[in-house]
Amino acid sequence: MRSSKGLRNGSKTPSARTQMTASSTLGLSVILREFPSYSDAKVLLDIFTRTINAMYHILHIPTTSLWLEGLFAEISANLLPSATQLAFFLGIFAGAVYASKNDLHFETAGLCGVPQMTLAESWLKQAVFLLTNPLVPASTQALQTFANLAHLCTQIEGFSGSLGILTISGARMAKSMKIHRLDTFHYREERKKDGADMIDIEVKRRIWWHIVSSDWLRSTVGGPDEGTYIFHPQQMEIFHPSNVDDDDIPTGVSHLTEDSYSLPLSSPTSITYFLYRIQAANLSREVTDNLPPSFFVSPGTHDSDEIYQKIIVLDQKYQQFLKSLPPFFQLTIRQDEESYRALIKERPYLEWQRYLINFVIHTHLARLHRPFLIRGSTQHRFAYSRMQCIRSAETVLEIRNFNIGNEGIGGFTYILAHFMMAAVILAMDVCFNQDEIRVSQRKQEVLQACRVLEEELNTKIAPPCSGAENESCSSGQLMLQSFQRAVQNLRGILRRKGSKDKPLQSSSGTIIENTAKDPLPTKEIYTMPQRQRPSALHPEPSSESGFTPANENISNQRHSNVSLHMDESSRDQNDQGQGSEPQRQQQQSPFNLPPPYDEHIHSHQIEGSYGSSGELIADELWSEFFTVGPTFNDVDWNTFLIDFENQITKV
Repeated sequence: MRSSKGLRNGSKTPSARTQMTASSTLGLSVILREFPSYSDAKVLLDIFTRTINAMYHILHIPTTSLWLEGLFAEISANLLPSATQLAFFLGIFAGAVYASKNDLHFETAGLCGVPQMTLAESWLKQAVFLLTNPLVPASTQALQTFANLAHLCTQIEGFSGSLGILTISGARMAKSMKIHRLDTFHYREERKKDGADMIDIEVKRRIWWHIVSSDWLRSTVGGPDEGTYIFHPQQMEIFHPSNVDDDDIPTGVSHLTEDSYSLPLSSPTSITYFLYRIQAANLSREVTDNLPPSFFVSPGTHDSDEIYQKIIVLDQKYQQFLKSLPPFFQLTIRQDEESYRALIKERPYLEWQRYLINFVIHTHLARLHRPFLIRGSTQHRFAYSRMQCIRSAETVLEIRNFNIGNEGIGGFTYILAHFMMAAVILAMDVCFNQDEIRVSQRKQEVLQACRVLEEELNTKIAPPCSGAENESCSSGQLMLQSFQRAVQNLRGILRRKGSKDKPLQSSSGTIIENTAKDPLPTKEIYTMPQRQRPSALHPEPSSESGFTPANENISNQRHSNVSLHMDESSRDQNDQGQGSEPQRQQQQSPFNLPPPYDEHIHSHQIEGSYGSSGELIADELWSEFFTVGPTFNDVDWNTFLIDFENQITKV
C-alpha cells in the first residue's frame, strides 16, 4: 500500500493535540472504549470501500489504510488522537454499518448486541460533534470527513439534521484552502516547476467535485434546496478528477501531470462512475437554470410553448447522455457475454454502478416530465411527456427491484424516496387511464414496490439511546416518519375524496369495489435471500456469536414496524389469525443480462411485510387508491404530488 506525504501531513496540524479539549462533554473515554478493534475497523473500512466509496470515491484507499494503521498505533501507545482522525474513521464506520446488507459480528465487546442502525446513528453523532465542536483546522482529511458525513446525514437524518452545518462548513473550508482555484494557470505552472504530490491534488479534486455535484443534484429534487444551488461553474477553476485507479496515481513529489496517467472514460476505473455522476449533476444544473423556480410546485402555471420546448430540449440532453454512456454502463449490454463477464469478475462494482447511473438519470427524467403526466392523457402536445414519465418510472422500479435491491446502496434513503415516487407515478397513470392493456401489470408493480419499501424501512428502525431526552425518536426514526406522514396524508386525501364522491359509495357509506376493468392483483410474496433484518414486532433470536439482531430489545409498545398506510386506529383487527402461506412467484429482470447475472436476479426477490392479521399491509391503501384515484382532477393530483414529495424529502 502506498500513501501520500502531503495527505498524511494534511491530517495533522500544530493544534491537533489540543483539538480534543472541548470534546470532553461527549465522553472521549466512552468513544475510545467503544471504538472498534483494529480487526473490526479493517472489516468496516472494506465494507465502506465496496459500497459508499465506490460511488463517491473521495478517499484514496491506500492512504486511508495507512492512516488507520497510524491511528491504532497511537491508541496502542496511549496517545490521544486528533478530533479529525477520530471523526474521519467514525464516519467511515457509520457508513459501513448503515450500508451493510449483512448482520455484522464484531469482536469488540462493546459493540456486541448493538443494532447496526444504532451504531450508525451513534457514530455519526460522535463524528459530527468532534468535527464541529470546535471546528477542526482545515485539512484534506477534514474535508473528506465533512463530505462523507454530509452524505450520511441525508440518509440517516434527512435535510433537517446536521446536513446544513456540514455542507456550509465543508464548502468554506475548501474555499479557504483555495481548492476551487487548484488548476489556475499560476498553480499549474508552479507544479511544473517544483513538482507536486499528485495524490493530494487528485483527492482535492474529488472532494471539490463531490461537493459541487451534490449541490447541483439537490437543486432538482424536492426539498429545501430545490430550484437553487450554491456553486457557479464560472466561479471555479479546477479540473475534474483523473480517470485512474488509486494505485496508479504517482506517489511522492512528482513532475508528472494528470495527462500522463489519466485514462479515457471508455476505460473503466474505480472512479469512472464518479465522473459520470458529475456529468449528470451538470444536467441538473441546466434544468435549474432553464426552468422557473416554481415549475415543480405549481406545474399548471408553466405550460406555455416556450417552457415546454425547454423541457423537450432538456429531455434530449438526458437522452444523449444515456446514449453516450460506455458499453459497461449501458442498461442493455452491448458487448459479448464473455467480455462482460470477465470485466465484472475483475471489477464487480461496475455491475451495480451501471444500474445506479441509469437509476439517477431516469429519476430525473420522470420528474422533468411529471407535471405533464395527467395532461398528457388528454392533450396531445404533452403525450410524449406522459410516455417518457411512465417509461422512466417503470425503469426506476425495475432497477431497484431486480438489480440493486440486495446491494448496500439499495436501501439508501434517497433511493427509496425516488422508488416510492416512481410507484406513485404509475399508480396515478393507472387511475387516469384504466382502459389501457397494462393496467393490471402496473398495479402489480405498484404493490410490489410498496411491499419492498416497507421491508426496507423496517430494517432502519433503531432503538433510542438509553437515557436520551428524546428517547422515543432516534434520528433514523424521524426520517422514517416522513415516509409515514406522506402516505398518511395520501390516505386522508383518499378518504376525503371518497366521502365526497357519491357514485363510489354504498348506502352505508363504505367505498364500493374498484370499478376499473382490472381487479386489484392478488397478493404475492417475494423472498430476499440475503440479510433478513427483523421488524420491531418480530425480532429474531440472538445469534450464536452473541451479536443481538437489530431491534431485539425494543418495546413493542413504543416501536412498531413501519406501516405505509395505517395509523393505529385503522389497523386490521390485529388478532384475527394468520392467513395461509402466500404464493411465491419469480420475476425476471426486464434487462437482457448475460449469465450468470440473469440467474442471480431470479433470487433478487423481495419479501413483503405482513400485518398482524397475515395480510400484506400495503395492499389496503393501494386498493383504495385505485378506487378513489380515478375521481381526481388535475388540481387534486398536483396538490397531492407536491405534498407527497414535500413529506418524503423532509424530516
